[in-house]
Amino acid sequence: MGGDNYSLVFNAILLVGVIAMFFTFRVSAKDTVKMIAAWIGIFALALLVFSFRGEFLTVWDRVKTETIGHDRQDVVGKALVLRQSEGGHFYVTGKVNGQETLFMVDSGATQTAFSRTEAERLGLDIDTMFAIPISTANGESSAWRARIDKLELETLVTNDHAVLVVDTMMDENLLGMNFLSRLESWRVEGDRMILVPKGTSETRSDMTK
Repeated sequence: MGGDNYSLVFNAILLVGVIAMFFTFRVSAKDTVKMIAAWIGIFALALLVFSFRGEFLTVWDRVKTETIGHDRQDVVGKALVLRQSEGGHFYVTGKVNGQETLFMVDSGATQTAFSRTEAERLGLDIDTMFAIPISTANGESSAWRARIDKLELETLVTNDHAVLVVDTMMDENLLGMNFLSRLESWRVEGDRMILVPKGTSETRSDMTK
């Protein structure tokens, strides 16, 4: 309640200040309307950015990761260590049939998934005969099965990997549980995600440095 009162007082002072400025500089009615409209626009934009800050951070994470490259992933021994992005996600750059692409790790996704555009860019053989109904964050959708001959994420390599191609997905690939379950182990420690390849014995020391 105290925070609400402070906010109300601040807004009242701001409003009085703006009105006083108009009278002090004898701003015309026409200019006054323009200035009020400008202030409304500024506050509306600030509210929009604040309300959708999570989405903006996700976009920023993707842009920065694609621009800078591998700054958020390191190989420690045989394990792959990912650093958490500002938006709270884990991204990893890998190769699909020799072509580089970016994934967001999503343990809530049953299968690794691609947008239709990215799947076609990577030359995946998409089975368009039978559509599969699926539930996504954007509601009900359809998907098609495809396979990756070779998927490489640094030291993590898997062959003949089943994936889904989803029409309603944006251009963001999801690394799902059907990949994570092939690993020896995976875990999150603080702001690090540690992916350990099959058949590897590793200790926790030095993994989160």
